[in-house]
Amino acid sequence: MATIIAGTNRLLQLLNHDEAPFGLCYADEKPDGYGPKPGEIFSREREKAGLINWQKTFAEDFSCLVGNPWLARKKKQGGLDQP
Repeated sequence: MATIIAGTNRLLQLLNHDEAPFGLCYADEKPDGYGPKPGEIFSREREKAGLINWQKTFAEDFSCLVGNPWLARKKKQGGLDQP
């Protein structure tokens, strides 16, 4: 694993990037740091039946799929290089 991380760091230097790449995975429990907020559960059937409150979802419960990993990365919480 150390050689992969060293190789990645070298590639980042060559590309002139100052942040490491990140990946995502699914888990049954919320990780330490940042994760999705509880909110509406979406499905085609619930939407078709008019059971999803879109106004409330976007005004109060919205949790961005890209925003949470970006925030965790920016705050340096989580990842292989973190304790």
